[in-house]
Amino acid sequence: MGKIYFSWVIHNHQPEGNFTWVMDEAYEKSYKPFLDFLKHSGLKIALHNSGTLWEYFDLHAPEYVDDVISMVDKGQLELIGGTFFEAILSTIPDDDKVNQLKLLRDFVEQKFKTPVNGAWVTERVWEPHFPKFYNEAGYHYVFLDDYHFTQAGETLPLQGYYLTEDQGYQLFVFPIDKKLRYLIPWHSPEEVLDYLKSFSSECEDVYILYADDGEKFGLWQGTYELCYEEKYLDKLLSTLLRGGVEIILPSEVLEKTNRSGLVYLPTCTYPEMAEWSLDKASYEHYKQVKEKLTESEAIWLHGGFWRRFLKDHPESRWMYGRVISLSRYLNNLTPRHPRKNKALMELYRAEANDVFWHGVFGGLYLSHLRRNLFHRLIRAITTADGTKKSYMDLQDFDLDGIEELRVANDTYHVFVEPQTASIREFDLLQAKENMLDVLDPEGIVHGLFLDKWHGHAVNYTIATREFKPAKLVFHPENDLLLEKVFTFGSGFLEVTYKFLKESELVVEIPLNLWNPSAEITAGSQALPLNEEAQIMNVEDLHWDVGVEHMDLVFSKRVNVKLEPIQVLHESGLFKEVTYQGTIVTAQFNTCDGEEFSAKLYVSEKTERG
Repeated sequence: MGKIYFSWVIHNHQPEGNFTWVMDEAYEKSYKPFLDFLKHSGLKIALHNSGTLWEYFDLHAPEYVDDVISMVDKGQLELIGGTFFEAILSTIPDDDKVNQLKLLRDFVEQKFKTPVNGAWVTERVWEPHFPKFYNEAGYHYVFLDDYHFTQAGETLPLQGYYLTEDQGYQLFVFPIDKKLRYLIPWHSPEEVLDYLKSFSSECEDVYILYADDGEKFGLWQGTYELCYEEKYLDKLLSTLLRGGVEIILPSEVLEKTNRSGLVYLPTCTYPEMAEWSLDKASYEHYKQVKEKLTESEAIWLHGGFWRRFLKDHPESRWMYGRVISLSRYLNNLTPRHPRKNKALMELYRAEANDVFWHGVFGGLYLSHLRRNLFHRLIRAITTADGTKKSYMDLQDFDLDGIEELRVANDTYHVFVEPQTASIREFDLLQAKENMLDVLDPEGIVHGLFLDKWHGHAVNYTIATREFKPAKLVFHPENDLLLEKVFTFGSGFLEVTYKFLKESELVVEIPLNLWNPSAEITAGSQALPLNEEAQIMNVEDLHWDVGVEHMDLVFSKRVNVKLEPIQVLHESGLFKEVTYQGTIVTAQFNTCDGEEFSAKLYVSEKTERG
């Protein structure tokens, strides 16, 4: 009878920019107790921690690092690399792919004095051209779901490891067994053993690999009690060993046996992510089809494409495009640039995958993760260029085929959507914040103005574009009802409206100060942003953004309304309401030929005493 060899891979990650208290909880409930289990049990595993977590452990849990060093020295742990800040390769330029992969590999090898040959594929998002980048970064193997293999036409069960290649760049791939992901830790150790024995052969050894999130062992609801108080992990290990299962590291599998075959894997991710990437209508149809299939038939069903998140969520695509644009700029700087590498590190932090998508967990809907991305982008560009450069340029930042206009000075960088004559992003350079980072699930009406009679937005044409002073003038494409003028200067931005007909104007500001209890002052009245409010006859608004203070002064009195946006996110694990920002509107009536202006002054809070 052939032997059963079992490999165990654990992947741990927390998003760049996550709250420290969240990471503390994950450490106390999952990372630390699991490592303690490894210490007393002697179980050999392959361990992947994202660079974000290694930084956290260095700063907040050095004892964890010491224990890992000890277990690596004993040959108990095989450390796995990947992109340092857990970027999905699909979302970052090729230069950054290799650099991020090298960054984590070099960090782990230098810190733990051990070779790193395996890589964790972020969210198991795979595209056929990836082997080149793993090769160039020095990796020899990765782990992907058996779902990837069935989507390529391979049949289950799968075991061992396979060879894939692209353009001659070769890479070994270990298939991750899906059923084991659902058995452990929810089903009894005996069921896990029986499943492993179902692979056994009369004469040949078999090699099965299990890989899953480490947070599943303590942080997920009910798993701390199950795994550590009820000793599930100890019972599982003893059951497997009594059953004749030998536990080995992936590197040992490579040494003990030949590859199982050659495979070419399609663009794919794990099956749950493939479902999450579908829009609502597609998912409902997908679910109806899936419910009619048996388990063995459903493995051939393909869900969505990860990049669809970029299509379905304009906010995600905007952030993605901003990363791509800034990466090109920084990578094109001369190698002699004194701050290039420091700026690139800020960019790499912005490339963390979590903010670009959503599934069981919030991701895109977590405003503190979006805040971190913009914070890092601003730090990257100001690190490279300083804050004194002034310029105006056109780029297609959101990669939709239409160029946006950027105006930069020593106070802010503003991104204007020409089709809508509206500001898409407002980056304050001292505070390093984008104060317009609001995610509105209902969508914001884009256009020069909303024609209430016809019920649609009216688009613009650029009538004038000047640089000194920086000015943009917008006219409607059809009837000349309104002229809108942006004037940009150091410490201020002014928007002027000129009406050629009697009308009603509503100026809309999607404002995010990231703290739901933050206040905006209308006249002399302080209003919490997380509560609906309406106040009449207001001449000015005031609020703080980090180290900076905003004064918005209107040329005539307006009626102000606050509409906070709360998003309910539900999954099988939890229900969560997240604050996404507040829509601040200023409304007033106009006369023929009247001009109205709203002027924003930006100053340091210290200047105001």
